Amino acid sequence: KGKLERAIELCAADMNEFTNFMSNRYETMRFVSDMINEMHPFTEGRKDLVRKFLGRMPKNRMRMFAVSYAELTEGDRKTVDAFARNYTRYDLGLEVYVGLPVELKEFVKFFHLKKRPSTLASFASERPTERKKILLVLQALRWSTYRVRS
Repeated sequence: KGKLERAIELCAADMNEFTNFMSNRYETMRFVSDMINEMHPFTEGRKDLVRKFLGRMPKNRMRMFAVSYAELTEGDRKTVDAFARNYTRYDLGLEVYVGLPVELKEFVKFFHLKKRPSTLASFASERPTERKKILLVLQALRWSTYRVRS
């Protein structure tokens, strides 16, 4: 977790230092290669959806989001990934009026997201337990950013 946070900081500050840092271990070199090089179209599509989601945030909030995201468990990261992909899918300018869940208001406001796609993405799962988990994980992600502020 600490290494990922350091990599994010270096990537934003100095690409040469980032390259040196990431080339110390085979696993990190492979990770960077997989992130940069072409992948299967399915994986590329998923990556593109998440990239568009992150592009909605101001840079300082994106950094806080990335650091807090890195601290989540693997299961919670998958939940956030699904939310991010669904957010981008539902950001279509539809004339659908749905109320933003109270649990999402602070998350949406803090990360400068749109209310409608956030609401639709939070309700994308058919199972009520999964929808509740999405709301809980996003709340936890939002409040963990207080430790990250610089």
